[in-house]
Amino acid sequence: MTMRITGGEKSGLRLSTFPKNIIRPTRDMVREAVFNTLGDSIRDASFLDIFAGTGSTGIEALSRGASDATFIENERRAADVIKKNLAITGFEGQSLIMAADYVRALKKLSSRKAKFAIIYVDPPYQSGFYDRCIRLIDEGELLIPNGILIAESFKKMDLLHKFGYIELTREKLYGETRISYYINTKE
Repeated sequence: MTMRITGGEKSGLRLSTFPKNIIRPTRDMVREAVFNTLGDSIRDASFLDIFAGTGSTGIEALSRGASDATFIENERRAADVIKKNLAITGFEGQSLIMAADYVRALKKLSSRKAKFAIIYVDPPYQSGFYDRCIRLIDEGELLIPNGILIAESFKKMDLLHKFGYIELTREKLYGETRISYYINTKE
């Protein structure tokens, strides 16, 4: 499977990947649709990519003008691919890779008072991690007021419509993939 950056400064650049059975990367078409939906809100935004896989989503954010990207990925081989892809794109200086379990990484970011304008959550579809992950983001106040959280899931999965201050605003289907857009309503 080949992956490429779909827009921005590094548009068309191919990224490294690895066998499909290790991770399930976000398809180029879905990633492009998400970033087209985000439009200019990505400019100068701090981006958090949770369950980052190859890093393609966070790298896409950087290519389209995000100020920085943090990647959380527990699988060591995937974290190595993220590092390689950041070197390919030249975005190492704008990035932080946290090779850790998402719970530990989110708690560490919260203790550092980290804040993100856009957060992308894409765990393994059958993992059951969605609720806990988004609740940790809300409780840790990691998403800025009016910040956007995007959850990628299997189309037949029903995610909650509200996680504390984080509320669902819209959903869109792309084949077997559901993209859910949330906003932080906390003032």
